[in-house]
Amino acid sequence: KPGQSVTFTCSATGSPTPTYSIDFGDNSNPARFSPVTYSYSQANAYTATCTASNSNGQTSASTNVIVTQAAQVWAPEIWVLVNGVDPCALVPFACSRSSFNAKVTDALTAYAYDKTTGQDLSSAGKLDWTFSNASPATGSGQAVRFSYSQAGTFTSDVQLMFTPNNGTAPSTVKVNALIAPPPYPPVTLQVQASTPNGAIGAPITFTATAGGGSGSYSSYTWDFGDQSGTGTGATTSYTYKKAGTFTVTCTVHDAAGPTQTATTSVTISSVQLWLVPGVAWTSGQGGAEWQSDLSIFNPSPTSSMALQIAFLDGTQSISSIADLNGKWKTVSISPQATKAFVNIISSLFNLVKGNFGAVLVRGDGSVATQPVITGSTYDVSRGAGGTVGLSLAAISLPSGAGAGIQAAGDVIELVGLRDAATNHTNLAIANLYTDYVTAEVTFWGADGTQLGQPVTMQLNPFGVQQLTNVLTAAAPGGAGYDKAATPVDSYRARIRIVSGTAILPYASVIDDVSKDPVLVTGAKVPASSYRVPGLVRTEGKANTLWRSDLVVYNPSASARSIQIVYSWVDGAGIGRTSGASIPFGPGQIIQWIDFVKLWLSLPESDTNPYINAFVDVSPADANADPILVTFRVYNETPTGNVGLGAPGFTDADVASATGAKKRLVLAGLRSDANYRSNVALFLASGSNVSNAGATLKVYDANGAFLASAGIPLTVASPFIQLSIDSMVASSGGDKSNISVVVENLVGSPISGYATIVDNRSGDGTLIQALPIP
Repeated sequence: KPGQSVTFTCSATGSPTPTYSIDFGDNSNPARFSPVTYSYSQANAYTATCTASNSNGQTSASTNVIVTQAAQVWAPEIWVLVNGVDPCALVPFACSRSSFNAKVTDALTAYAYDKTTGQDLSSAGKLDWTFSNASPATGSGQAVRFSYSQAGTFTSDVQLMFTPNNGTAPSTVKVNALIAPPPYPPVTLQVQASTPNGAIGAPITFTATAGGGSGSYSSYTWDFGDQSGTGTGATTSYTYKKAGTFTVTCTVHDAAGPTQTATTSVTISSVQLWLVPGVAWTSGQGGAEWQSDLSIFNPSPTSSMALQIAFLDGTQSISSIADLNGKWKTVSISPQATKAFVNIISSLFNLVKGNFGAVLVRGDGSVATQPVITGSTYDVSRGAGGTVGLSLAAISLPSGAGAGIQAAGDVIELVGLRDAATNHTNLAIANLYTDYVTAEVTFWGADGTQLGQPVTMQLNPFGVQQLTNVLTAAAPGGAGYDKAATPVDSYRARIRIVSGTAILPYASVIDDVSKDPVLVTGAKVPASSYRVPGLVRTEGKANTLWRSDLVVYNPSASARSIQIVYSWVDGAGIGRTSGASIPFGPGQIIQWIDFVKLWLSLPESDTNPYINAFVDVSPADANADPILVTFRVYNETPTGNVGLGAPGFTDADVASATGAKKRLVLAGLRSDANYRSNVALFLASGSNVSNAGATLKVYDANGAFLASAGIPLTVASPFIQLSIDSMVASSGGDKSNISVVVENLVGSPISGYATIVDNRSGDGTLIQALPIP
């Protein structure tokens, strides 16, 4: 055998004694002595030759050596492939072949390989198979097919007897079989809607019917296709908040693991809703008599529109829009006409004094162009002395349409509230949806310290709740703050929605002498930069003197540096600017009372006009977190302050020729013996601002054209103010309710607003321009 030791001995006679040389016949070096031990390295037939030599000569003798190889010893191993796949190929590390897993009806194939060399044993010997619980029961050769008809754990169920061709002893190998039950039939699912055509605010029932699988279904989950709503259960109900065609998807989860999905579609009609909060006809504090007007402008130049209007009583709750069936009042509005209701609670709804609440406006799919709806609430107790009040635009529903708070836990802040010696603040919240709302209100001073206690407000569907003297009133209707001991001339309210869908918080800061409310609303889209128009200090008509306040709040938890740049046109018609960077602490409010005087360090005797003016507020550091900006413009009269308030303007308030909103609309303006209206237009802020132009057109209540003017805006002169009274002075007809459309825009985006001033009281009401397509 290779490696086996063999002793070779040479024997010869003679004198002198002979020496030996042994050649082993494998080309190795010969041995020089005898006897000698040698081993061959490989199997073969060899001839070994010994040569004996002395001085008299030499002689040789040979012998044959046969070296044979040892017989191969095999280590058989069984491989079972399941449906053509080797399970061990799916295991990244060591895989045991002592058993295999399969299911009833799986196609199985048996193979035999040498465990050490991996050699296919079909050519090395005979393969005989036995399958104790499978079919067929026996087989021979390589790649034998078999299968199971019943489930179970079968020990040593597959047996291989291997008989080698080289005459070595046969060997037997066995493996276990773990056979699972057959798979369940596929899960099936069908879904159905109670109606394929629904309406906003009307619930739709969805039903899912599952079959197959294990017959036990652990859960159903729903996606209603509006990127908002989800549901659970075999039957569920959902109310859509917007119109459109939606794909509804249900997923059923089988208890055995598989899932299945199915879809259906529903079309929700394009019913549109608008809410006008703060509508009243009631007596107030200090002898005030409040009433509300409503104006609706149809901006379409060609199409009439029909709308339904309902009153939401502030003392009675509703659970859904269906509760208003039979209470809607239908109004039709011609193209570019305005429908106006003076004291709407009386004139449209025929209700008595003492009612308050909100107005809900409804339009169906025929309303191709969004109406411009404006509500105004004012005190008429002065009689011939005029009115004081505020204007609040309608809020698009039903989902809040971006106004107010959209999700539980979100917050919105009202900045610029006041409770000093001659003013107080009322705070209101309008619920913009059909669910119930709980909101928490906390108050914070200019230095970031909390004032009083939190106030909880609960609202019914579409309800409006107002708290009078909210900071100083005792709990639970107020924060219980001691204003007499520590007046606060500037603070903020943080409103957090605890439960519910969407709300609109707003406040009115009331001058206790004039009874005039200044409206405070939250920023629709909090931004890092604002343009604040109309911050003037100038004499006006009817012996009025207008001045402006600016309020800036840093909601960040870090200190900020904020750039403030004031731009105005002086008495000589020259445009000027004055800017500075102002440090703001975390949560700090800075308020400039009579901003122009303070910012420019004017003496009390200064009477120069500061008109066509605005302020740009932007970060002066690398922190681009949102800030909040609001302002007031008011007239100091012997009977207290009267004026208006508004948040700063952002990119959300603009229209442009290249954007989706290509027009600006201002509705509900007045130009008669008692009221005058001015319109201001200005370039949006930003680094890429260029010149812009537009056409301003004025229409009366019947949609008749009254006047027009070209609007040039340049980088050098980015602000323009027009007197609507001067434009329509020569026009006839009723001008107690007029509308303005700014169209044919070119160049940079623009925004705008209007002021309606009562000539008798000197009070101004602000109407913000609405960007529309």
